[in-house]
Amino acid sequence: MVTWNLAYWTPGAFNSIPNQQRQWRFLLDLDPDVMLVQECRLEDLAAVDGATPYRVIGARPGKWTACSAVVAKRDLDPVPAERPGPWFEFLSGYLALATIATDIGQLLVASVHTPAKVVTDPCLSDADHGALCRPGVGRAWHNDLAFAAIEELPKEAGFIVGGDWNTARLFDTVYPEGAEGSPMAGAAFFTRATEHGWVETMRQKWPEEIPTYLKAGTAGYELDHLFTDAALAGRFEGCDVVSEVDGVPAADVSDHAPVVAEFAIGARTI
Repeated sequence: MVTWNLAYWTPGAFNSIPNQQRQWRFLLDLDPDVMLVQECRLEDLAAVDGATPYRVIGARPGKWTACSAVVAKRDLDPVPAERPGPWFEFLSGYLALATIATDIGQLLVASVHTPAKVVTDPCLSDADHGALCRPGVGRAWHNDLAFAAIEELPKEAGFIVGGDWNTARLFDTVYPEGAEGSPMAGAAFFTRATEHGWVETMRQKWPEEIPTYLKAGTAGYELDHLFTDAALAGRFEGCDVVSEVDGVPAADVSDHAPVVAEFAIGARTI
């Protein structure tokens, strides 16, 4: 499986239709069972040969120009997952939810993109902010809300949640005073996830964070993160951050690197 922010909202060459089609061709050549994509134009996938074996879960809301999506092979029987309540309405096209059929049951699969902002929408009351924000942060950020919303969903058979969370432990060093009028508390985000049984896939290979954000002049942030439940983490087989796309540096194709991971599920590896 792979998670990748295709950077359609980044001004310049990344948001051209030819570049999006190039990205989709690269993804289809990888032949993953599941793709968790963000900032993507789904129309461009439809225009690329090889898309037929996949079903897309996700849609571009209203006047949005791109969205998040789960793209999974049809033989996994991907179907949209329920999105109950105003939190999911607010998260809208930033969060795509699906279930896939596996030998261990219906896995919840989510593609997440959370802007690095405090939530100011009235969907969260002051009490909600107090309940949802991570320790050391006075107001809930978008990634706090996405975490809380997904945490509330049924996922007895397990889950795979990945995407551009726009947070990293390195934020605590680079932005000690925080941003958006609130501490960023990157490490606290991951500590809380661990306490709730979310296992970081990339930490299963690399003890320390590895850069996935490729914008020139920025620190080596790992903004793209993949989480699973503990049982699925036990089926982990490997993980890589892709440095080249079609023979060119990944930074020339998106400001995020693709992250590829493998889990043994039944007779297949997704």
